[in-house]
Amino acid sequence: MQSGAANFIGATWQGLQRRFDTSTLPPVERPLKILLTNFRLAERTGSECVTVDLARGLQGRGHAVAVYTPEIGSVGERLQAELGIPVVAKPEEAPWVPDVIHGQHLLPTTLALLAFPAVPVVYYCHGYGPLEERPPVHSHVRRWLAPSPRFRDWFAKDFGIAPEQFVLAPNFVDAEKFQPPGDREPGRRRALLYHTNLRRGPEVEILQQGCREAGWSFEAVGAAFGGVTDAPERLLPQYELVFTSGRSALEALACGCRVVIVGEGRLSPVLTPETFDAALAVNFASVPEHGELYEAAVVGALQAVASAEPEGANTGLTGRVCHEHSLNVALDRLETLYREVVAEPLPASDPGRDQEALHAALKTAAAALAENRRETARLKAGWEETKRKREVVVRELRELKLKLNCSISVPVEGRMSFLRWIRSTIERRSKHHPR
Repeated sequence: MQSGAANFIGATWQGLQRRFDTSTLPPVERPLKILLTNFRLAERTGSECVTVDLARGLQGRGHAVAVYTPEIGSVGERLQAELGIPVVAKPEEAPWVPDVIHGQHLLPTTLALLAFPAVPVVYYCHGYGPLEERPPVHSHVRRWLAPSPRFRDWFAKDFGIAPEQFVLAPNFVDAEKFQPPGDREPGRRRALLYHTNLRRGPEVEILQQGCREAGWSFEAVGAAFGGVTDAPERLLPQYELVFTSGRSALEALACGCRVVIVGEGRLSPVLTPETFDAALAVNFASVPEHGELYEAAVVGALQAVASAEPEGANTGLTGRVCHEHSLNVALDRLETLYREVVAEPLPASDPGRDQEALHAALKTAAAALAENRRETARLKAGWEETKRKREVVVRELRELKLKLNCSISVPVEGRMSFLRWIRSTIERRSKHHPR
């Protein structure tokens, strides 16, 4: 009996093994050790948001992730505290030797490359205006990524990067966080300026005046408007129209908002399915093809939103953004790319080209330091002028206090003369120190 039972169990187990034979399945690809770089993790700006989303997403897929940034601020501290992802101020402080470096910004990428000379690099360029965005042209940088096709020509012309090494990597949005509200109220007529780079000035005043003329409320969120938000996914769904640019446009579209691209004194029409691809091709930046920013253009954009069909305030773009430009889609592409460059043998070092790459990085650092010195001098001069004006105000306040004390025992006629003096003093100061 025992022998028969044993035979039965053995036969059953062999059958199960044949049924669930894993020898023919493709091997599970091992997790990677990925080092991300960014020039800082201090506040919620474009590249910092990208870094945080990628770190969180890659960790969620089982990879080991660390971030190197020379400036660790509140964003970096939160990333470490909430997710346990190491954020280091020096690349050599990473907890392991990475399999691949996902570089962002020239100087931190170059320093990471020098710290790990046998590791391939994938460089992601976010813009071609700032010095820190210039791509490092080093033999161990195996791919150059950018969110717009127009970077390809710039890479080739100015840096000699072969077009076949350019990879288009459109911006993305975390579609699980950014979602339209279930109880959207039509006709709210609420507009938001949601911009990290725009500074307070004529453009903001034009937008505000245009909204006022069209009967819309207007609010502004950004570093220049009293701070940034830590929860844009909760803020954006409250608005029907968002003035913005760059990656923030995808966030607003994912939340079901209408979007108008604004910046550089220009204003786009409201984004539609017909204009979305053109806007995506320039990474939702303001371009010369957009109209001039003036009040009538703002009013026209608001009227277009008000007259559109109420259902689907995003004109059908929310679904497309969430399916084609989600964080998961971006992670799929990057994982494939990482494994490609890890599998490729690193080319033999090219001393001449690598020396040029390091020279370019040092020149960029020198230019950045010079710019910082100029900015420091400008701020110092402004502070000295502020102190001078403060001294004038303090002196006049003392005079005012003295006259006020003397006026207590002065007849009514004398008090009226004193009040006229106060008025003339205020008018004179307003004329010489306008706001």
